[in-house]
Amino acid sequence: AFLDAIFVLAAEVAILAWRREDLTDKLLLWDLVCSVATTFLYFVGFCFMANQYGRVDRKALSTKQKNAVQGAIAFSFFSIFAWACLAFMAFRTKNRTPGYNDLGESTQRNSSTGSGLAHAHEDSPYQEAPGSSNEKPVY
Repeated sequence: AFLDAIFVLAAEVAILAWRREDLTDKLLLWDLVCSVATTFLYFVGFCFMANQYGRVDRKALSTKQKNAVQGAIAFSFFSIFAWACLAFMAFRTKNRTPGYNDLGESTQRNSSTGSGLAHAHEDSPYQEAPGSSNEKPVY
């Protein structure tokens, strides 16, 4: 799980650093698969440890042993939700609007210059700031 977390972190950095869409799509798919697999493995580990802890005679365990087992079970339980959130975010990023990277810039060619990226501020979906237009108010 530790190595998986390191690889997923490296993939997240690579997704933000590289602008090639074909490579980014492969990294996003790999990130999604790793997150789902880790979620599943933590779920199986939680179920197994909780089942084994339920079968053990707790009176035979020392306080340190009980705390260690309970801590491992709690860690795996909360890791399920953490990795499930990462899997959901990877799924949402994978299915985002095509043609836009994570910085909000369009990856389509700018038609006025013929090359380069068209930036989001050129055709912004937002309204103008109040008072910025030269039109007279209508009463």
